[in-house]
Amino acid sequence: MRVSMTSRFIVFLETVVILDQSVVSGLVPVLSQSLRNTETKRGLGRNTTLRNAYRKLLSHLGEGGQIEMISLEED
Repeated sequence: MRVSMTSRFIVFLETVVILDQSVVSGLVPVLSQSLRNTETKRGLGRNTTLRNAYRKLLSHLGEGGQIEMISLEED
């Protein structure tokens, strides 16, 4: 699955996570890789705005989201 990571897409997923957390939880590995790919493609290092929006989304996912936030910090 190929996902284009944008702040607008993350805001959309915040609505989805409220309706069905399991849908977004299943996408976390793909979303995290997409975030990394987007940053690499842009060639500007970490995108703070995008990462903050993604962290906000992950915060809705409980322990699984916390684990993924730690993984992102280790990059």
